[in-house]
Amino acid sequence: MIVPFFNGQTEFTSDSEVIKHCVFESGESQQFILKDSVAAWEQAVVTDTGARFAIAVGNATEGIQIALLAAQLEPGEVLAPAFTNPAVANSILAAGLRPRFVDVGENRCTVDVDEVKRRINPNTRAVLPAHLWSSLVDMPGITEVARLAGISVIEDAAVMYGARIGDVPVGLWGDAGVFSFFSTKPLGGIGDAGVIVTDSEDIATRCRWLRNHGQDGKHRFVHHLLGLNSRMDEHAARYLLHRRGSYPRLRRKREEIARHYDARFLDVAPSLHLFSPPDKHFGIHHKYVVRTTRKTALQDFLKTRGIETEDFSGYVLPHQAAFAEFAAGERFPNAEELQRDALALPLYPSMTDLEIEHVAESVVAFFRDK
Repeated sequence: MIVPFFNGQTEFTSDSEVIKHCVFESGESQQFILKDSVAAWEQAVVTDTGARFAIAVGNATEGIQIALLAAQLEPGEVLAPAFTNPAVANSILAAGLRPRFVDVGENRCTVDVDEVKRRINPNTRAVLPAHLWSSLVDMPGITEVARLAGISVIEDAAVMYGARIGDVPVGLWGDAGVFSFFSTKPLGGIGDAGVIVTDSEDIATRCRWLRNHGQDGKHRFVHHLLGLNSRMDEHAARYLLHRRGSYPRLRRKREEIARHYDARFLDVAPSLHLFSPPDKHFGIHHKYVVRTTRKTALQDFLKTRGIETEDFSGYVLPHQAAFAEFAAGERFPNAEELQRDALALPLYPSMTDLEIEHVAESVVAFFRDK
């Protein structure tokens, strides 16, 4: 049996006619970017998250850059996880700032609060915590440290649309938060798209200008700021409005798959370490990640059974040539260990029961038979 890591064909086949209609409507109406459907999507995000403002952008990477620019930070450093998607560091540099990397916590994949506190210095302008996989950052701890230091918080909530920490929606813990709607995300669209959420009217206004070449959206060719071209397509917004109706079901399916894995992998603990979100947090199961000192052997074994996995060989950002100069001589032991041991298994709503059990049984068989 072949089980791809993500199966775009099965995820979107049932919506093929809807997708065609979304594109057709854009052509027929001649509304292509930042028109009625984008405005409706922004209002839907406000409703879902409780944010005062939502600003649709082309993708979450540019969303982080725009949020940093809109915060009007003085030149300096932004504290960022040493282990995360490289887009985080790219966004910081694109905003004219410098990343300063912070190790993740022991047995965690998210930034360590004590390390953030330790690395704050007179050049620190902001902290950019990133929720990852199915794990949430300790945002109460991060925001308290930032408040005491007088620095901004831009929350990378790309994979956590609809999640909460206690009573506070993810994305609303700092000055601004950014979500992604790339196809593989929990609320995945057609292509790429993102949104910035904030309760600050000033930040929201600057974000709207910055995404559209510095224009305010009312007066063409009047440029208030040096901006970007990061405008959401109307057909993308139309599809997200449609997909939003299925999102509770899609979330439940992801959770069911994760819980099935959890239960099956009890048989091979402690050889396999699981990254399940804490019960007190209402997170999203984006990727199901396990840790084992036998990662390469497990990955090779699963490949022989037709199961595609994902590792994170590029996620220790200071090891990337593009970012190495920003961590000269520093070590990040927890991030390095995580890169060595972490492996993601297939998890997406269109997986069949047979595919789910094939993955689970194959993992158990590896540790049972070897």
